[in-house]
Amino acid sequence: MGASIPTIETTRLRLRPFRAGDAATVAALLEDPEVSRTLSSVPYPYRQQYAEDWIATHEDVFTARGEIDLAITMRDGAELVGAISLLVPDGESLHELGYWLGRRHWGRGIATEAACALVDFARQTLGVRTIRARCMIANPASAAVLGKSGFRRVGRAAPIEKDGRRHDAAAFVYESPRDG
Repeated sequence: MGASIPTIETTRLRLRPFRAGDAATVAALLEDPEVSRTLSSVPYPYRQQYAEDWIATHEDVFTARGEIDLAITMRDGAELVGAISLLVPDGESLHELGYWLGRRHWGRGIATEAACALVDFARQTLGVRTIRARCMIANPASAAVLGKSGFRRVGRAAPIEKDGRRHDAAAFVYESPRDG
């Protein structure tokens, strides 16, 4: 790709590339069982080494596939509060949105603001027309974020395997207007 991972700013947030020094905060936020409970690809218990290894992959996956993993930080003070990603699953052409927040940041509109910003960036800068997402049906807050971010529910997704159990999942899609 040749470019670097973007930084996106909103009124309250800065979505920026992760830094190696973010690993301890990522681990602390994801060590909360309520945060990791509905995240399909996040193991529990979560260790700092997992965060270090994950962050170390970001530049390569961005260069190879255009996948974007960004730290969600507050603009006033730059506190890291979560993560948002625009993924390109292996062998697929559709982009997929994923995100999580530390528990004390829930219910403040942060995930919706971050999702809207990344979707707008994908649409306007990358020319992405369709983005999919999924969430566990047992996570209505995530479904609400997707709805507020312009996604529509299109049915059920394949069940999500987590902690040795299968969880029903809902499928969502964002389709960019043809003229916008």
